[in-house]
Amino acid sequence: MVNVLGHPAVNYVATVPGNTGVAVAFGAEIIITFVLMLTVLAISNHARLSRFTGLFAGALVATFIIFEAPISGMSMNPARTFAAAFSGNIWTAIWIYFTAPLIGMLLAAEAYLRHAGVHKIFCAKLHHHNDKHLGTIIAPPHIHNMAWGDEDGKTLYLCARHGLYKIRLNIAGVRPREMTKQ
Repeated sequence: MVNVLGHPAVNYVATVPGNTGVAVAFGAEIIITFVLMLTVLAISNHARLSRFTGLFAGALVATFIIFEAPISGMSMNPARTFAAAFSGNIWTAIWIYFTAPLIGMLLAAEAYLRHAGVHKIFCAKLHHHNDKHLGTIIAPPHIHNMAWGDEDGKTLYLCARHGLYKIRLNIAGVRPREMTKQ
């Protein structure tokens, strides 16, 4: 059987800097993760646009694949980069893909906090006003994001590693639109 992943054109799908060099690749990785994280923070905390966060993020990733991939290989994901490097034993400038995304995300979080302020960050907490236990939600492992939905606000949507989960509750959660009215 022919090793398709090892073909020079595919190169184990390893993420390596482009012809512009390591320094440019490092800067490009910081920039794309900064832009992606800042967009996710801004859109997910916007009352009318929050439900479109995934579309904004997907459009950015598609744009990055087209325009930025030739510069740095477009990693943004250290785990994927490590897996490809490990499979092909290709460790060219691997440090870029472990440091630049963290720097970009931390800079974006700091920029968002300084621009919008802590009061503009929404919280997915079930109940804020007292320490009364309302119940326990048995959730799937590895939750990445969650949001309240449906007309009455009593449905909690959880995005986890293996799918999207919908949990119907007896109480309404706080949704971004409601938080901006307070």
